[in-house]
Amino acid sequence: MSSVDRVQKITDKLIEILDDASGIDLRDHSFDESFFDAGMDSLILTQVSIQIERTFNIKVSFRSLMDEMSNVNALSHFVAQNSDFAKSAHNDSQSSASNPPANATANPTANPTANPTANDSYVPASLGLDQFGVSGDVNTASIVQLFQSQIALLERLGRGNPVSVRSVSDMTETVGSRNAESRVNSGQGSKNQSKADTNPEPGAKPFGAIARISRNRAEMTVAQSDFFKSFVTKYTAKTRGSKEHTQKHRATHADPRVVTGFKPHLKEIIYPLVVNKSKGSHLWDVDGNKYVDLTCGFGSNFFGNMPDWLEKRLINQIKSGVEIGPQHELAGSVADKLCEYIGHDRVAFCNTGSEAVLGAVRIA
Repeated sequence: MSSVDRVQKITDKLIEILDDASGIDLRDHSFDESFFDAGMDSLILTQVSIQIERTFNIKVSFRSLMDEMSNVNALSHFVAQNSDFAKSAHNDSQSSASNPPANATANPTANPTANPTANDSYVPASLGLDQFGVSGDVNTASIVQLFQSQIALLERLGRGNPVSVRSVSDMTETVGSRNAESRVNSGQGSKNQSKADTNPEPGAKPFGAIARISRNRAEMTVAQSDFFKSFVTKYTAKTRGSKEHTQKHRATHADPRVVTGFKPHLKEIIYPLVVNKSKGSHLWDVDGNKYVDLTCGFGSNFFGNMPDWLEKRLINQIKSGVEIGPQHELAGSVADKLCEYIGHDRVAFCNTGSEAVLGAVRIA
């Protein structure tokens, strides 16, 4: 098989995977267009990452799908260079044609267990009801079982462990056994459990919105140690107000940012910068230090911090009142504009991302 044919075969398979995960036919898009621009989000690309490993036996991280392998062409060439998928498929087809298995039947679907897939140990990325033995009349118990199995699956995938599942009962039984074993190993003590959560086994990464804490001490040379001590002294002096503010409110303010990234040698500089002013592309902390705001509200401040035209409009609105509950007269015109900009038929306004997800789940 020529290299061109091999890349084409891989491209076709990747498009199939992406289509299954997103419902988007990438043949209608340029193969150089990013997955994000084509309409895929982080949840879709996470599923795609799992399915690629399942199909091609290579790891492609979610971060890679958002960065250096963010389009079909780049991803196809990477897979072609690092996977024997097309070559193996070609050899297997030739071998099967010349030496058919003794138990082969005219109808391959008549005995679906006769030829299990090579990656049978992984759960399919598309988690449909039928794949968990939930079919026919779907009741509340079935939905609860499905959600429990999906949560358990995410927990295991987050730890990088392969999962073998045939039904909901298999999943709950497997997860229950693992949890019981974990409780025995930890002595069922909350202190030991806390240690296990914050200091995972080598190679494992914390999963979910939790503080990243490490208790491992870094080994430094004498020169590195001297430089680091000097840096800590200068940094804590420059941001003294932020450190004092964090310590003052530590008991009452539950915020994982005050400890995330903790390592023993970094203890004195693990605290967030406390900001009290912003304008345009800059922020000022409580010590008066000026910073360039690279994230701009994690992407929500499209025009920077408090542009003059927005400041005037906000002041005028504050004078008129900010009512929570009744519908504002601008809601309809803003919805019209959003539909025009993003090409959707309707929009809903939500206070948080969680509320938006809740609405989407109810619709689904």
